[in-house]
Amino acid sequence: VLLNITAPDDMKRLPIGIDDMSPWIPLALVAAEDARFNAHIGIDPIAIASSLADNIASGRVVRGASTITMQVAGMKLGHPRTWTGKAVEGFRALQIDAKYDKSQILESWLNMASFGGNVIGIEAASRAWFGKPALHCTLAESALLVGLPKSPERFRPDRHLQSAISRRDEVLSR
Repeated sequence: VLLNITAPDDMKRLPIGIDDMSPWIPLALVAAEDARFNAHIGIDPIAIASSLADNIASGRVVRGASTITMQVAGMKLGHPRTWTGKAVEGFRALQIDAKYDKSQILESWLNMASFGGNVIGIEAASRAWFGKPALHCTLAESALLVGLPKSPERFRPDRHLQSAISRRDEVLSR
């Protein structure tokens, strides 16, 4: 990279349009984060009911029900992870889904998500971790990248390569 630009907040961002990235990336994202993304209205009542049942059965929070759209709302709003915060996130997700098409929502998620260290967005992540534009990512590379935001520090490929590969394999199996 001839010029490496870091924003005043020390984060590296390179916004990109969904048509300028590998077609594997949005497909891997939906598989990893929200299998019913294309069928729901911003919230997924089936996932909410299933998550609630699992959490009640275990007596603690073992999984959530956030959709990609809810995650976009959360990244945009930055509210606390409380029941009230999740309710606001769900309400905002309904608004987002009504106003924007699914590809715009995916593009927003892919440009706002944290990919470990000071890397924000899929283009910056692809360049940081693979040294190439997101347009040229293979299926396996796309799966590794979209798996990182689940736990960006725990799956950082430069520090925890085996964990990143395991997460990639989990995404690929979906």
